[in-house]
Amino acid sequence: MKISLKIYISALAAAFFLLGSQFNTAEAAKYGPLPKVDWWGKSHSKVIKTVNKKYRGNRKSYISRWNKYRTRMERLHEAGSAAVVKSHGLRLEGKQLERHIEDIDQRIEVLNSLEDQQEEKDSASLENFSTAAGATVTQKNQRRLLQLRNTTSALK
Repeated sequence: MKISLKIYISALAAAFFLLGSQFNTAEAAKYGPLPKVDWWGKSHSKVIKTVNKKYRGNRKSYISRWNKYRTRMERLHEAGSAAVVKSHGLRLEGKQLERHIEDIDQRIEVLNSLEDQQEEKDSASLENFSTAAGATVTQKNQRRLLQLRNTTSALK
């Protein structure tokens, strides 16, 4: 049986699309859904790639940027002013700006969740990190703590 190349490619593309959407659904369930804003990254993996590429992996700096952006939007809203999204030719004010601030809050919440998850992974990696002497960091720290206790006991 011959399967035409078009049908094969279409089936392959559909499979990748379905798998990708399942991954995004799993991410959303784990970290919370990212708000749907046309000019923002729409998936957790894209956010992580952006942080790694543009912020050299500095998640705190990226979150700080969003917090500052939120503060600017809040000040504009409180002053009754409008925010302009030049890249999309949009002017946000009133209820629209209020909804935008809510989207920013939701995004920051997801970013903090991603940050917490990454910190847990990082600390787990550190606990299992072997030193040049063969001890794990945890074992090395326990030895230092014991040495400190012995030193303070000797001083008493």
